[in-house]
Amino acid sequence: MDEKSKKTKQSKKTKQSKKTDRNIIKTDRNIINKGRNYKTKKLTKSDITINIKDIFSNNKNISKDIVFLKKISFDIFYSYKYKYPLLIREQLNNLTGKGENKIIRQNIIDNFKPDSNIPIKYSTKENDYLIYTRYYNGSYGHIAPASWHKLNIEDYCETFLYSNIIPQNYIMNTGIWNFLEIWCYNLHYNKNIFNINIFTGCIPNSKTSIFYDANLNKIEMNIPTDMFKIIVFNHIQYPYITFIDIIIIKNKEINIVKNNKIININLNKYILKKNLYKSFETTTGINIKKLLQFYNINNTNLESFTKIINLICIPNKIRSIEQNKNFIYFYTFLSSKTINELYENIYEQIKKEKLMKFENYDLYFVKYFYGKRNLLIREKILFTEYKSLEDFDLFFNKFRDELYNKYIINQDIEKKILNISQDDYLIKYYNIVKKKLTK
Repeated sequence: MDEKSKKTKQSKKTKQSKKTDRNIIKTDRNIINKGRNYKTKKLTKSDITINIKDIFSNNKNISKDIVFLKKISFDIFYSYKYKYPLLIREQLNNLTGKGENKIIRQNIIDNFKPDSNIPIKYSTKENDYLIYTRYYNGSYGHIAPASWHKLNIEDYCETFLYSNIIPQNYIMNTGIWNFLEIWCYNLHYNKNIFNINIFTGCIPNSKTSIFYDANLNKIEMNIPTDMFKIIVFNHIQYPYITFIDIIIIKNKEINIVKNNKIININLNKYILKKNLYKSFETTTGINIKKLLQFYNINNTNLESFTKIINLICIPNKIRSIEQNKNFIYFYTFLSSKTINELYENIYEQIKKEKLMKFENYDLYFVKYFYGKRNLLIREKILFTEYKSLEDFDLFFNKFRDELYNKYIINQDIEKKILNISQDDYLIKYYNIVKKKLTK
């Protein structure tokens, strides 16, 4: 073959190669074309220098109460007004979740506590979270996951400070949100992706919620309505483009269980549409371009990553069978709407006497059970409509007999967990209703 023929053949191969590259993913042709027409803008020092509050410049009511906290491996944008973080930035790399020594959560007591950098009056109190988690299907919601931050024990412990915690629905936290976190974490295993930044935040409620413990001690908390992740990265095949999408999920019980199995989760369902970005920025206060600029991420050529990456979570592939089994059990148990339903849902635990042994009072499940049981009792007594005091007495005496003879408990465990006995709280609730009916 002569030199001219070789060059012609090589030229054809090159053209075919380019054509193949363009068709790696059929639907992303526009992304490639945009990338080619784009010239990278080099960020100058003046571009990067932004005031922290500028990041939340789309809502002055939010920006005025924001403080910035620099932790070992993540950044916090904390709200004095709402007493929790509104945004946290993490960068994923080969060190994420690794460190000097192996840290295993099961071997360490979860030490949730206030951040010494936050004045006490702007921090959530321990009792607030105890009431919210024990009685109202709540959880300590890590914004920066503990499992991602294990450079050393100090790094790990910083994730348990209240400056990194929000009040989050337990089922949402351990279900769909946990799968999203695992999906995000696995991005750093993709060799085509680099410069991965995860901005996790929440949207505060317009009003505070009032919660009570078994003794009817009251607390007030602002429970976020939604949680989101702004996911940003670069791709080696499209070097001129910053890929970005926002995944937003309601902070409530999200059902991902069908026929006693966790279904596959399509995260595409929770991607925020581009025409809703302006509304999102107004609600959260976040100016997305300024946020990217602050972290020296090119913000002039942004594209969705939905066409270039798989958004399906397959539960049994990314989490153990045992973890998924425990989630289904908790989901069923915490979804109980009545005392009878509660006991039906935990029949196996009762049969094994797991709720009746005193040595088990520290178990996570046991604490949730006694709190949930009390809330269902409280709501049934206090919020049922009664025609008269006589009508109420008939109802109360029958219900009390059922509690002692049918819906049994270990009273020592209950008193230790709730700081009040069943006898005492039943009398308390009875007297409240009686007072209303005798006015």
